Amino acid sequence: MSRSEPRSHSSTRGAAAPFPIRPAPVLDAMSRQRNRHLLLALVLLASLLIAVRPRVASAAPHSLVEVLGAHGNWTLTESRLQPSGTGQPDVLVLRGNAGGPGPLDLVLRFHGMFDMVPAVVVIDEELSNRSGRGWPSFHMLLGTGVGDDFVASSDYDGLYFKDRMVPRALAGAWAGVPEQDDMIAPDRLSWAGPPGLAAGQAVRYWVPISGLDRSDGVVDDAVTFTLRQVATPEPAGLVLVACGALGLLPWLLLRRRT
Repeated sequence: MSRSEPRSHSSTRGAAAPFPIRPAPVLDAMSRQRNRHLLLALVLLASLLIAVRPRVASAAPHSLVEVLGAHGNWTLTESRLQPSGTGQPDVLVLRGNAGGPGPLDLVLRFHGMFDMVPAVVVIDEELSNRSGRGWPSFHMLLGTGVGDDFVASSDYDGLYFKDRMVPRALAGAWAGVPEQDDMIAPDRLSWAGPPGLAAGQAVRYWVPISGLDRSDGVVDDAVTFTLRQVATPEPAGLVLVACGALGLLPWLLLRRRT
């Protein structure tokens, strides 16, 4: 083979490498740029956590609850918030006397809420029937406004009784789970059935309520709503019959003795 002929198995020194090899200065520049991007991302994440942390903490299940007023023919004798301290919803303890079947409107307000994070409170209420008539049934509704301005809660406003925590009557008439207008997010609870709540008796309820910041139509880190309670009184005719029977009782006893 002469020197002028090309070698068939020439060296691969000039051939392209399977992966591009970048010079050291280029690699250093890319590393510095990547590190700057990573540092910037960490700074932004830390800033976001610092800004959001107080609001998330205040939007825990035990958000602040305030009783704004009780409207209707009833007297609220006790109202106090009992913090859970265990990550569970706080309990609002209520004690009251109802002078009539209602409606009895209790206006509540959740404070320190975070958008799209529900606040939850449990209502522990003992209500005495001082109306002078028995109550065959009793109903609780959620909404806004009081009296004639009351507007019932809708299916999509984020305000509802929490069914997973099972609303119930703890003691007195209708002890147990009430009927609900919806199986997932009920806005109405109903207790009914004999013997009902007689005049002078008391019933105790344990009812969890969940609400969103937007549930009252205003986004302001709080929600104001109404818990309405309405009893169905027994017919006046039954009361008159009962009174008449009581009036005849001494005569019947006297006749039996003779």
